[in-house]
Amino acid sequence: MYLISIEKELKRLERAQDWLERSWERAASDMPITAPRVSRWTLAQHLHHTAHANAALLKALADHNPAKDAPTTGRPNLGGILVLLLRRMPRGRARSPKRYHPPEKPEPDEVSQQIRASRTQLTAVAKDPQRLKNLAGVLKHPVLGFLTPPRWLCVARIHAEHHIRIMRDIETEGLPTSTSKTANP
Repeated sequence: MYLISIEKELKRLERAQDWLERSWERAASDMPITAPRVSRWTLAQHLHHTAHANAALLKALADHNPAKDAPTTGRPNLGGILVLLLRRMPRGRARSPKRYHPPEKPEPDEVSQQIRASRTQLTAVAKDPQRLKNLAGVLKHPVLGFLTPPRWLCVARIHAEHHIRIMRDIETEGLPTSTSKTANP
């Protein structure tokens, strides 16, 4: 497909994580910001989901052991190929696995905990970029198929940036609300 620079992906993920943390600081006092034309999820729900999913993606990468993990080969499915080639996730095309759906009204402590967990996992993965370069095998993504460790890292970054674009649009158009309808964006 194309070469993935582990260092560049880690830097972009670091910037995405910084953005999540700054956005949370701004949004924490006014959590139920929504923009129904942009997404059915609130800003807080996107923050929760993005941090939760990325923490899980990065933990899987940090814990990956090709000697113990099966399978060792596989390919991305068509959706995975398109995401990796375009380096973007199109809006409204896929649904996240249920376990990563945010609560209807995320508690501030929950969102903070997910953002901290995401930072912890990013720090763990970023400690040893050489390990990521040399790591063999594949990991099975629940939506995109089998991904090599560098592709997995790239997907984590693409996912974070996808939701950051949505959250920026919510911040631009958003209104505080107490009756927003929530569903998967």
